[in-house]
Amino acid sequence: MDLISHNQVDAILGTVTQQEATILSELKTSMAGSTPVISLSPVALPPQEMVPKPLSFIQITSPITYQMQCIAAIVGRFRWRNVVLMHEQESSFSEDSGLFTLLSGSLRAVDSSIEHRVSFPRISSLLDPKALVEEELKKLRSRSVRIFVVAPSSLDFAVILFEKAKELGMMTKGYVWIVSDEIANLLDSVDSSVILNMQGVLGLRTDYTDTTDYYKEFKSKFRRKYRAKYPTEEENSSPSVYSLRAYDAVSALVKAFWNSEGKKTNSTELMHRFHRATFKASVVK
Repeated sequence: MDLISHNQVDAILGTVTQQEATILSELKTSMAGSTPVISLSPVALPPQEMVPKPLSFIQITSPITYQMQCIAAIVGRFRWRNVVLMHEQESSFSEDSGLFTLLSGSLRAVDSSIEHRVSFPRISSLLDPKALVEEELKKLRSRSVRIFVVAPSSLDFAVILFEKAKELGMMTKGYVWIVSDEIANLLDSVDSSVILNMQGVLGLRTDYTDTTDYYKEFKSKFRRKYRAKYPTEEENSSPSVYSLRAYDAVSALVKAFWNSEGKKTNSTELMHRFHRATFKASVVK
């Protein structure tokens, strides 16, 4: 807010949620209300659960509705009648976010239901996250339901979860794990040991075209810069879809700043030009 009030801010680009953008637009500052906010937050709330969207807010992501329906479709295809849901607290997947209700409804449509739900504290807030995850998994191991759905959560949570699940023998035949695209989309950037722990996991991933010259140029730039900054992490130098979305958004935003006459656009014109931009990486706007 201080930046907008005392500096020339033409647009805000980052992992801003729609709720945060709404609060910003409601402040008694005309500049705040008109400043375009472009969000790269990975989860977009279903339309029926949204607070009124500010006119200056754009979210570049895949609607969560599709993700929940895909999970339900997998469950329905194999006729699993009950699942166990797990996720981190304070993530986008909380009971009052609408996502829990959306998944429950999608599962009911295929004659399935959430038999049990485990909500973990945010991993970054715990002194010994591995001990807590192990304790909860031991409780789940005693249950009859062995179909586990991991809702949108952090990659750090997933790494610990599957490390402990493998140690406890919960990655063997008879167990089923399904992870959301918030986790699966980042698996190109993890160590091979993580992939080994996740063998057999079903994951949803955002599809995009990776054979175009546009993407190849982006990937080359990304890997070159990544290797320069992290020379010992060659294995993890492939960009994720979130990096691609950010690159796409910044490219479109830079072009939207200037009109055909080479003059800088105002906030309203900037929004219109950004909306009309072609996202060459084929990501969802």
